[in-house]
Amino acid sequence: MTVAYLGGIAARSERFMRDHWARAKGFTDDAALLASARTEEAAHVADQRAAGLDLLSPALTRWEDLLRPLCDGKGVAVGALTRYFETNTFYRQPTITGPPAPPTGWDAAFQLPRDTPWVLTLPSPWDAAVRSRDERNTKPAALALEIAAALRPVVDAAVERGAQLIRFHDPSILYRRAGLRDAAALAESLGVAARGHERVCTLHLTNGDPYAFPDVLQGNPLGGLSIEDAGRSPPAGLRLANGTRLSLAIVRGGDSLVEDPAALARRARDLAGSLGLEAWGLTNGWDLDHVPHAIAQRKVAALGKARLLLKEVTA
Repeated sequence: MTVAYLGGIAARSERFMRDHWARAKGFTDDAALLASARTEEAAHVADQRAAGLDLLSPALTRWEDLLRPLCDGKGVAVGALTRYFETNTFYRQPTITGPPAPPTGWDAAFQLPRDTPWVLTLPSPWDAAVRSRDERNTKPAALALEIAAALRPVVDAAVERGAQLIRFHDPSILYRRAGLRDAAALAESLGVAARGHERVCTLHLTNGDPYAFPDVLQGNPLGGLSIEDAGRSPPAGLRLANGTRLSLAIVRGGDSLVEDPAALARRARDLAGSLGLEAWGLTNGWDLDHVPHAIAQRKVAALGKARLLLKEVTA
């Protein structure tokens, strides 16, 4: 049965953003902001449950971007405000000062109900490497392996806490203007980060045409692959392993247009069929924090409805 799930950072409500502003201005304290964050997280869980999603995604209320948890460990500092590719959004560029240590506070960034199947989104080691500034001038492939080693304990701990899916998000490897692209380095670093848990890990690709770089898809060492709609058929020579857990990122997190669930279901059927695989999962592409909170809620509902309709359109 196809599952539906979200990944990445959730859209913030206006209430939570006001509380953030109040804390930044000194009108409230850390305890009040944490209480507000817990309310936000509970509401995000409720929205996903109401939509009938199968795996819950934490809101990640204390992460401003997916690279931020790396800065919880030694060897990585929060750096300069940096443009997110060609968008009007920004992230704090990690500054590497020494060998990255495993993040220590990643699990304080959210709270989920106990005994709940859930999914954790982490940065791919390659994306983190090419978008960080390394004061040691380490080559990206070597830095990706260091970051992978730092993320591996997080993967171990998340699986121990019941995570049924670890999603490594990489928006860099397919980027058409990427200054450096190394599919082999991506694959090697993913293998290090996921070692022992490859089956429950997936490579989530956004920000480009996945069919333009088939070596990235075919070199993926993880059990799962998550791609967006390329708007065209896959190349004739593309071959994915029969056991690949294919997730289709059919809900566009960077687009404020709310998708029609029936159209999503039909497109998911066609995409999976073109690759010769069944759809294991339906999910979002970019994180939903790129759209207003009210729009994000409607997209979550559309995703849940699309999963229910998929069985009908494939019958």
